[in-house]
Amino acid sequence: MSARVKKKRPLSPSAFKKGNKVGVGNPGPSRPSFLTQTLISQLNEIDRHTGKEKMHSIAERLIQLAMGGRYKIGRKWYNFPGELSAIKEVFDRVQGRPVQSVGFDTDNGQVTLTFGKKDANA
Repeated sequence: MSARVKKKRPLSPSAFKKGNKVGVGNPGPSRPSFLTQTLISQLNEIDRHTGKEKMHSIAERLIQLAMGGRYKIGRKWYNFPGELSAIKEVFDRVQGRPVQSVGFDTDNGQVTLTFGKKDANA
């Protein structure tokens, strides 16, 4: 299957100059790329082995990796802790990534930068 590629016309030099009210916004494409559309289409398909959407199977596996557990490999049982990267991914998707703050302070002619998580009470 071949995809048609639409050629973009070049932007004029004055497209985003100050004072041009027509040239406001993102000059990029307004729809997802071909690769993104293909991935979404594939993830929404039903897996013939499980009868579930592939996206649900991937989410289920991510949660299993985050939780860890007891698995049988051959004749032996092994205990696996939850994988930290999977745990982080689950919480980033559910709660959002934590907001980082940067503090800037000048005391006695010295500059102090403070990096850390933004205080929820502030």
